[in-house]
Amino acid sequence: VFIDEFDSLLSPSAKKIKLTIEGLRQRNQPVVFGYEPIRTDGGLELKLENMSSGATQVVLLQFEEPLDSKLEITVKFKDAATGKKRTLTQTVDAGSPSGEKGDFCKNLAIAMVAQGVFDAAKRNEDGEALNSEALNKAQKKDLKKVIRSAKELFPQFENDVDFVRVERIAKQFVDN
Repeated sequence: VFIDEFDSLLSPSAKKIKLTIEGLRQRNQPVVFGYEPIRTDGGLELKLENMSSGATQVVLLQFEEPLDSKLEITVKFKDAATGKKRTLTQTVDAGSPSGEKGDFCKNLAIAMVAQGVFDAAKRNEDGEALNSEALNKAQKKDLKKVIRSAKELFPQFENDVDFVRVERIAKQFVDN
């Protein structure tokens, strides 16, 4: 069993994955955590990493205003086993989030902290390796605020190994 599971992690099952989201209004373009989207007329496109069997990728969008429309989500990829191109499409009511609220809050909290570290690295003007000394006081304050906001969003953070791991990474840059 372990060998089969290990092999499935090493062998991609989906390649050249592209996620398309249609139905966005120009005035309500979301923040996309962890990805660099390509903006299109009424939507956006994201290139995702190749995936192995059992793997997941989470794409979180944050909107300034509530949505009152339906979004069409399309995933296109190449099936690694058959070589055939596949397309999966789903229409979702953007005004009614689905799924477990706890999972959503956890994923959003993790994405917020990871994005905070990414933004701090991007703003690091010296181009040197990102570390605690490289960040100025304002950047450290911003990152601490993001960590605090994430903890408010996901109060069970202390018992969650995924959140604690991301928080530890972020704290390396704000604690002296």
